Order: sequence, then C-alpha cells, then structure tokens
Amino acid sequence: MLLIKIFYLIFCFYICHEISNILSSNMNFEQLGHIIRERRNELSYSQEVLSDKSDVAIKTIHSIELGKANPSLKTLDKVLGVLGLELIVVSKKD
Repeated sequence: MLLIKIFYLIFCFYICHEISNILSSNMNFEQLGHIIRERRNELSYSQEVLSDKSDVAIKTIHSIELGKANPSLKTLDKVLGVLGLELIVVSKKD
C-alpha cells in the first residue's frame, strides 16, 4: 500500500511537471492531447470508458488526444476531472 502511495505521488509530481512545462512553453493541443492519452492509459481506461465516464463523445476524446480538437473549457474540465487532472491558468512572466 505504501508503495502505491509513493508511486502515486511520483506520478502526480510528473504530471504537474509536464503541465508546467507545457504552460511555460506556449501549450498546444497536441501536447495536451499527449498528456490526456498518457494518463488515460495509466488508468487502463479505453477511449470508450473515458467517454462514458466524462459524458464526452468518443470522437471528441479521439480528436483531443490527436491534438486536432479545440475543446471548450467545459469539455476539458469533464475529461480532465475523470482523469484526476486539472487545468491551471497562470499569469505570464514578463
């Protein structure tokens, strides 16, 4: 059990680090899609399962993961919420 908690904390740090890197380097939808796909796979969710849990169409999930979608914040919030992720907006550094 302790090993699982340690792995989870390392994973959370990794995801936060990846999101931070993307945000600091002008995030694009391909990078966001990659993070979503990686997290979905780590949870062993198929696109269909993620679609059902998030109430977002499977075609939309597929397009987001490929970086070809321009999802609304509401859609992103649904998908990220199921995956245990969140999108954080920060002020640009001058």
